Amino acid sequence: MSKRRDYILGVKALVAAALPGADIRGFDGDTSTDFRIGAGGAAVGFPGTPEVTAQTLSPCTWHLTHTVEVQLMAPEGSTAAALALDEMASAIGAGVSAGRTLGGLVDFVEAGAPEEGDFTPEGGEARHYMIVPITGQYSTTDPLN
Repeated sequence: MSKRRDYILGVKALVAAALPGADIRGFDGDTSTDFRIGAGGAAVGFPGTPEVTAQTLSPCTWHLTHTVEVQLMAPEGSTAAALALDEMASAIGAGVSAGRTLGGLVDFVEAGAPEEGDFTPEGGEARHYMIVPITGQYSTTDPLN
């Protein structure tokens, strides 16, 4: 498996461990946000694209920064959606702080400042969401692998 794919799945595992009751979607293709949200909330991962930040020549190594955005959604019917989202984001932040290398998958991982907003899926009720960027830095000797 490629380093890129390993990192995306590592972030998915981190989110799943931090939010055991949440519906975890995306990360591997289906990033639809048009679904019913259960009692544990939901997290949808948007894999993003790695960016080459540097290259060394001996041996030839690419150093990449890769941000995966995780969209958190509070349980449907939650009267305190903002509080629920804060708790979900805090749990992810604690997971990131506890394992800054994702078990050796990356050199360093960090969570960025969250962004909040509202959207209304077609034919549905308005939903409050929070996007948490999780950025990893890693190196590879083959940018295609």
